[in-house]
Amino acid sequence: IYGEKCTDNIVFHDYFGRDVSLSNDGTVVAIGGRGIACILELKSDIEWALVGDALGADETLGERDFGASVELAGESMIVGIFEPFAYVMYAFVDDSWVLMGNQIEIESPDLISRTVPWIGKNLALSDDGKTIATPNPARVYHYVDNNEWDVVQQILIPLQSGNSEYTESVS
Repeated sequence: IYGEKCTDNIVFHDYFGRDVSLSNDGTVVAIGGRGIACILELKSDIEWALVGDALGADETLGERDFGASVELAGESMIVGIFEPFAYVMYAFVDDSWVLMGNQIEIESPDLISRTVPWIGKNLALSDDGKTIATPNPARVYHYVDNNEWDVVQQILIPLQSGNSEYTESVS
């Protein structure tokens, strides 16, 4: 993206751009990479500006999974990010990114995570950012007033010969 960089620490092998999410109106983009997620906002026809600080840039840069999946919530300044075996949601409040509630941990057996590393890494957010769908197993969570994410629904898929009970993707 022309006009802005997220951090000086990104190098080619960090898979910057591994996942992207665009707001409904196309004026905000979230970009994930190895250990980083950056949110940029369109300021003019060709110039983008970083919204707050890059997420994870200091503490997780280079970690394999943080930023593997990023998702913007409609028009709101809420972003969901996959980090190793969990999802975290951030809201942009008073010029900084603030963690929304507790982490949503993935219940993935070690065997699955080693043999099928892409399972469970994506997420889907509602337009208002208060409902999230995750795979592995497929679940829907809702953000409640007590600053937590509660499970609203778990969707179980019956096992068939040769198939896994784990879902790869939600939308």
